Amino acid sequence: MYTININTYAKIISLVMSGWMTEPESRTCLEEFKRKVNNIVPSEYALIVDTKELQTAPQNSSGLMQKVQELAIVTPFKARYSFEPIRI
Repeated sequence: MYTININTYAKIISLVMSGWMTEPESRTCLEEFKRKVNNIVPSEYALIVDTKELQTAPQNSSGLMQKVQELAIVTPFKARYSFEPIRI
């Protein structure tokens, strides 16, 4: 499951992922993220990515999740914040 929210007042785009991400859901997440980023000026927005509740991705969807991460890194956001689980 994922949610992508844009707060135009605070200039924040947030991507929260949790649970198991299936391949179709990962693909939809990537497409929606691209679409929403294309509708804003990224250099004016901070990106917040929260994957604390995301379970380990199955082999087939892990490549798509990596593309989401790469897009988040390559896009020139004003700032980036990431909340990831602590794995021991």
